[in-house]
Amino acid sequence: MFRKTFKGLFILLMLLFVSSGLFGQNIQELRIGTPVSGRISSGGEYWYSIRATSNGLVTVRTMGDDVDTYMYAYNANREIIAENDDGDDEEDDLNARITIPVSANQTYYFKVRGYDSSETGSYRIVANSFSATALSFATPVSGRISSGGEYWYSVRPTRNGLLTVETKGNDVDTCMYAYDANGEYLDDDDDGGQGYNARITIPASANQTYYFKVRGYDSDEVGPYSIEANFRAN
Repeated sequence: MFRKTFKGLFILLMLLFVSSGLFGQNIQELRIGTPVSGRISSGGEYWYSIRATSNGLVTVRTMGDDVDTYMYAYNANREIIAENDDGDDEEDDLNARITIPVSANQTYYFKVRGYDSSETGSYRIVANSFSATALSFATPVSGRISSGGEYWYSVRPTRNGLLTVETKGNDVDTCMYAYDANGEYLDDDDDGGQGYNARITIPASANQTYYFKVRGYDSDEVGPYSIEANFRAN
């Protein structure tokens, strides 16, 4: 009996050790707007955490030209929700950049490593927060895409139903991505709208915020567009 109990405790301790090794060791807190210095060694992984104080959006990016960084984002349930190599921008060809929706009082994790296991060098990492542009139903909002730009919008329906968000215009090829308030990916689209415009329709719950990211199909796309949300109640 004692041996079985000891064996069970040993297995439990090993599981806790593995879990803490993944998310519990050497996690450095990031404060909004305060850069932190780091150095990548061969095969190294470096963890950071952010505790959101309000609902909104957070961008985490690396800076420097000594090392090619790769970054992963995890939500409060420690599930991977995004990853990035070069920031989708030619100016960030060595640095990683991730923007995610965050919920107040939830902790999010970011892992940084070299693009390949032989990368070594110094870098800095910084987090910034901002708000998405709120969309009202059946009210178009104008925007303009610049090279490598990303543009975020939020919609908060008051009833359950189907939420449709689409871009309009003839000057730029748009892509769009949909997320819930916890940063969970929901859907994406390229040319589901008219011409080169994007359109996404998702089931939506009352009083929940949904986020939509718009960018150009290619990093060198530039031009004006408009975006509009519509809703059909169940």
